[in-house]
Amino acid sequence: MILFTGHNGDHRVSFYSLNSVTLDTKVISKINHLESELGDKGRSLFRPFGITQDKKRIYVASNEKIGCFNRQTFEYLGLFSRTGEVNTHQILYHDKHIYRCDTAVNCITRINIHTKEEIYYDVLNQKQVKSLPKTNSYDEKDVLHLNTITFHNGELYVVAHRIGNGGSSYFTLGLNFEYCHEHIEIGMSNHDLVFVNDEIYSLSTHNGALTTIRGDRVIQDHLVSTRQHFLRGMVHHQGLLYIFANIPVFDGVIDCPLDDYAKLFIYDVSNRKVVKEKELKGVRYIMQAINFEL
Repeated sequence: MILFTGHNGDHRVSFYSLNSVTLDTKVISKINHLESELGDKGRSLFRPFGITQDKKRIYVASNEKIGCFNRQTFEYLGLFSRTGEVNTHQILYHDKHIYRCDTAVNCITRINIHTKEEIYYDVLNQKQVKSLPKTNSYDEKDVLHLNTITFHNGELYVVAHRIGNGGSSYFTLGLNFEYCHEHIEIGMSNHDLVFVNDEIYSLSTHNGALTTIRGDRVIQDHLVSTRQHFLRGMVHHQGLLYIFANIPVFDGVIDCPLDDYAKLFIYDVSNRKVVKEKELKGVRYIMQAINFEL
């Protein structure tokens, strides 16, 4: 099963499940918590985006807050953290820590789930900092637009979208932030990063394409028109990539008929082609998706 956060245009975000066989989706819980207390910084006060899990809980990030949910019942358990900034993107659980993309201030935060101790790393300047920088708006200090974080072979991988400041790239970091290395351009306005065998896959949202990275080689397979869909959200399951294509948003306005919905593309990595696509009735916007089993 695939679990994702999303909404139908009203910014009241839900947990959705996607059956990886039938491709049926359903709302399994509404998220009615986590409204920001930061005031108006240019983003919705209620913006659950990042989602991750450990063996007992699901964690959802919305601006400065991270909330906990029971992974069996999806019941809200309360706040885990309220130390972030506006416009938090993906979060990652690994080895008793939550790693958070502090997008608005170009940082990654590591939070110990037991002690709540936090360490902050400024990716833009490649150094640890004593505290998380503050900002007056979501775009005042955002240069890298860090939106994706994942773990592979003992390292953190972080995507820098760059919001028009050149092509997207990715960074590798040590789990304790002991090093930080930037790698090749991987597309434009990229989201998500998935590893399959020796290849890395990412979504070049600006180009409507799936990017495959083989060493220093970058290959792009065009999937959608960017006037019709906004690529974001991707997971790997049994040799297939499940790729979500949201309805488009221009200048903060959803730009499509009310009966248009997000699409799901199933991409076979061995044959390098889309083998199935489906409209996701009732879902217009996907934030982040993860593999999930009850």
